Amino acid sequence: MRKLLVLGLIWGWSFFFIKVALQGLTPTAIVAGRVIFGAVTVLVYLLLTRTPLPRDRDLWKRVAVMAIVTNVIPFTLLAWAQERITSALASILNATTALMAALVAALFLGERLRFGQRIGMLLGFAGVAVAAGLGAGDVAGSSLTGTAAGLGAALCYAFGFAYSQHHSLGSNPAATTAGQLGIGALLMAPIGIFTSVTVGFELTPTRAAAVAVLGILGTGVGYLLYYRMIHEVGATKASVVTYLVPVVGLVVGVTVADEPFSWRLVAGAALIVAGVIAVQGTLPAFRKRMPAVLAALAGLIGFGLGGCSAGEPSALNTTTSSTTITAAEGCGEIVEEQLDPNSGEHLLPGAEEPPYISDPPTSGGHASGGSPPDGSQADPLSRPRQVQVLEGGRVLVQYRSGEVTDSELTVLNNLAGQAGVVVALNDSLPSPVVATAWVHKMLCEDADADALEAFTAAYLSKGPGGH
Repeated sequence: MRKLLVLGLIWGWSFFFIKVALQGLTPTAIVAGRVIFGAVTVLVYLLLTRTPLPRDRDLWKRVAVMAIVTNVIPFTLLAWAQERITSALASILNATTALMAALVAALFLGERLRFGQRIGMLLGFAGVAVAAGLGAGDVAGSSLTGTAAGLGAALCYAFGFAYSQHHSLGSNPAATTAGQLGIGALLMAPIGIFTSVTVGFELTPTRAAAVAVLGILGTGVGYLLYYRMIHEVGATKASVVTYLVPVVGLVVGVTVADEPFSWRLVAGAALIVAGVIAVQGTLPAFRKRMPAVLAALAGLIGFGLGGCSAGEPSALNTTTSSTTITAAEGCGEIVEEQLDPNSGEHLLPGAEEPPYISDPPTSGGHASGGSPPDGSQADPLSRPRQVQVLEGGRVLVQYRSGEVTDSELTVLNNLAGQAGVVVALNDSLPSPVVATAWVHKMLCEDADADALEAFTAAYLSKGPGGH
């Protein structure tokens, strides 16, 4: 049970580390680093245990196929997807691997699905629709292409499982895993270097650490631990980790990455897990471990919901739509805007500016090259730079030139002197002064000190990168 929880935590956190690395690296560069660190980790394990690598040439051909199908392609799809969707949704979509495996077995291997498995498939894919927001009013807040890429990664894993079941991959999973990751590293290293040179990159110690942890723990240690569990308790019992990963990913995404929380994610994850249980027929194994698993899940969900409510603004009474600032005379309502579908997109230097759903934007594609602006800015900020400010948890106050008095400029300069507040010119504003934070906006006719101070106190450090 302890190994199960550890593996669930490792794989659940992996989606967060991908999201962190995406702030300055291309998806292929992240995958290259992931498989390189993973391969080194498993090779060190082989050296310590004196386990030889496979020598069968035909076996190496099969290992190469597995490297492409279960490492190179799905890892790339997951990283690409997380440029467009949240890490929480990506972790939930990844849980459909068991559903995809049953689908592949039925369509390509001629295996017949039992009635309970068919019901499980319907439940699982209904959960995908719910989690992705299909048919809901917030569907614009998600990316259908990102969702498709996440499902594509799960489908790749499913084909890999089917391939491994019908082709011998040797008697030592650790040795073949080292071979897979090694081949993946050879394939992805030049691609990662090429995209980094042509598109650009912004490597920081935090992002480098994220890639290292993703490779060492999420890939190397994770694979070794999973195969050890299969050897000790069997594949059916080990598959219970499938139920933990989306919950951990959801909680980490909401509390640590500060991604928007929605009950549809919880409902979608529950439907997917129910579908996986029905498809795999693991209900007896799940029942046996239900008290411990549910206790762990309850703790994680409680922590997540506490994180969601702990950061709610108290200085201003806001709702899901908008609310009036009672203390403000020169400002209107605080509006909570819809999350831009491109909010997961990190724009490297030279990238084309994407469209935004509002102007000035409160979410969307944001610049990742260079340090975010801070303090008072003499020149206007581009929209990707504006969102970069907000994504980092800062508050941005912009004003139209020639429409604020000297005393109001003093108010704005005092705000710019506070940590985390950026003040800049912007002559394309819809009102003389506009305060923005992540998905929140306030329009002002003048620089009302009380209103701007209250807005800052409420929304400072509330961006997805602000924790």
